[in-house]
Amino acid sequence: MTISLVRADTGQDADALTRMAAGLLPHDPFSEDTWAEPGIDAYWIVNNGDRVGILAAERGVRPAASYFEDSLPDPGNMYLLLIAVQSPWQRQGVATAAIKQFIELARSAGAHCVHSNLRASNTASEKLHLSLGFKPNGRVEDYYPEPREDTLLFRLDV
Repeated sequence: MTISLVRADTGQDADALTRMAAGLLPHDPFSEDTWAEPGIDAYWIVNNGDRVGILAAERGVRPAASYFEDSLPDPGNMYLLLIAVQSPWQRQGVATAAIKQFIELARSAGAHCVHSNLRASNTASEKLHLSLGFKPNGRVEDYYPEPREDTLLFRLDV
């Protein structure tokens, strides 16, 4: 298995990104407009030439723990907006490899911190984040509207 992150063309690939996100994350919809927002970077997770998932990030965001406060964006922050892997490839190290590559991309882009959040019920993702060195950084109640659920905040100093 050879996993790589391939930068998506958010203009050309917006429809395909939206379809894959909808199939993998039905409760967390991303529209084609999402991919075109300033600061959003989208990547295909590729295994031996096949697209097996997506990763999206946002550059220069407010620290996740202060997301709902009046704080200024910090260009040294990267936010791992989403990672999703197709079911045949889940629990085979694909997300681990993709996040490791993303951390290196963030570091080489001058980021000093990577933020992430996830559904409180997503214990597999929580374990993955902790295994990669992310530290818990808070909890936001009722963050997700459907189904209503808290989000867990994580940060990794890079």
